[in-house]
Amino acid sequence: KNIIIFEYKNHKRMAKAVRRVMAHHDRKESSATAVALTSLKKRGQKSAGKSEEFDDFEAFYLPSKPFRPFRNRKVGRLTSIERELINALKKVKGRFGIIGLSPASKPGTTKHEIAHALYDLNPRYKREVHKVLNTVNLVPLFQIFKKLGYVEKEYMDEAQAYLMNNPYFLKDYGLKNIERYAKVVLSLNFIFEKYTDDNYAFFKKVAWK
Repeated sequence: KNIIIFEYKNHKRMAKAVRRVMAHHDRKESSATAVALTSLKKRGQKSAGKSEEFDDFEAFYLPSKPFRPFRNRKVGRLTSIERELINALKKVKGRFGIIGLSPASKPGTTKHEIAHALYDLNPRYKREVHKVLNTVNLVPLFQIFKKLGYVEKEYMDEAQAYLMNNPYFLKDYGLKNIERYAKVVLSLNFIFEKYTDDNYAFFKKVAWK
């Protein structure tokens, strides 16, 4: 249950805290999440070479592995915002997951990131999700994920997160007859609620000032 939710006062501060961790994760795992963040950074750069608007950066989920070199101080000097985050992880043992939220985070986005955390850290949740997803044709979803830059090993995770929380995002990207996934969506939400009962009480929350 090492899932920690960091609540940032704004999305720009949140992006500054994790953009290098995400870039490291991107190099190691080919994560589309990190690619998206990099593109946002470029979009927000000003002529002086400074960052950054990150206007679309609502939330994130990161596993523990890309934090390892930062916790071990093998990536050069940390910024004050990065150090604040890394110091908060000093007492966390074993595998963990970090969810970042800001006032820009929508309820569906928050649930989306929590679904990623459960899929990554809870094998029973993952098995139940796969059992449900394997009852339908996911090829149309996988084609969308490929266009969005996800790698194949991320497709099942993204399928459960998007179907449960952001199905009409997929429709906007060309998914037809989304109603065929209605029973799957209900089943996924049932599994999610089972593993997050009592209003996410098992998550540790850290609110930055």
